[in-house]
Amino acid sequence: MKKTFIGSFPTQERLVSKILELKNDGVDEQDMIIVMKDDKAIAELRDKAEKDRDNSPFFLFDRPMQFLVGEENVRHMLHDSGFTDVEAKTYFHAVQEGALLLYVNGKYENTRNADLQAEEKRYDGYEPIPLDESEVGLDN
Repeated sequence: MKKTFIGSFPTQERLVSKILELKNDGVDEQDMIIVMKDDKAIAELRDKAEKDRDNSPFFLFDRPMQFLVGEENVRHMLHDSGFTDVEAKTYFHAVQEGALLLYVNGKYENTRNADLQAEEKRYDGYEPIPLDESEVGLDN
């Protein structure tokens, strides 16, 4: 089955934000594939998620998602996605440094309206993460 590359995410929080967006667009979690460096990276992500479980409305490992790891698997997935050699190398190195890649099975078409898409482009495809009250300056 053809897979659609959704994006590269430097943090678990950004990945979860995108997963929630995809769910709102009707994408089934079973059709999502998270690409990571290796099994150790999954274990680290699982440990971090377990620690943050009570503070998050979304727990990544309660969902029936697929994980893809291993150098050859990652290279194969990037090649099959139609990236140029330079692009594939860039994403491969990002994964080796800890980035998380997200794919969905099949073709994904964003059904949100143009205004929301324009707003998303403003943030390079990431949903803005709201500030905690503790991060808001006192100069308001």
